[in-house]
Amino acid sequence: MLFTYGNGKCQLQLPCLKIHSMQKIILIFIILLCIPLLQSCISITVTPTVRGDVVDEITQEPINGARLSWKEYPKHKTQTNGKGNYVFKEHAEWVFYPIFFPPPSVVGPHGDLIIKKDGYLEKVIHVSTEFGEREVELQIELRKEDE
Repeated sequence: MLFTYGNGKCQLQLPCLKIHSMQKIILIFIILLCIPLLQSCISITVTPTVRGDVVDEITQEPINGARLSWKEYPKHKTQTNGKGNYVFKEHAEWVFYPIFFPPPSVVGPHGDLIIKKDGYLEKVIHVSTEFGEREVELQIELRKEDE
């Protein structure tokens, strides 16, 4: 701002304007630094969608209430319905890779599927897909504990 005092002019600079300008510069600098980092956050599907049914190994009868979960993600689980059917939706995660470090080699969604039911032996199946595939259909047979 410019103020007149007597016959001359004197310039008065308000400190708040300098701080405000400096804050803008710092904010722009931080945003410019963060843009490459934000671009390197990607969503990766880590487990495929798995659907199918669980049946008794001998009788081929559907098993109601069999519990399915991923070994790597135990909180991500489902169970079979009265007809032994299940649908296990894909599980995706946000993974951060700085732009100057490439992500690890990309493989299709995969994991170890654990199937449990009281009175039956626990079963673990490794489920793996090719890159680009996102769904697998499985018929799972469980063996009774006493057989």
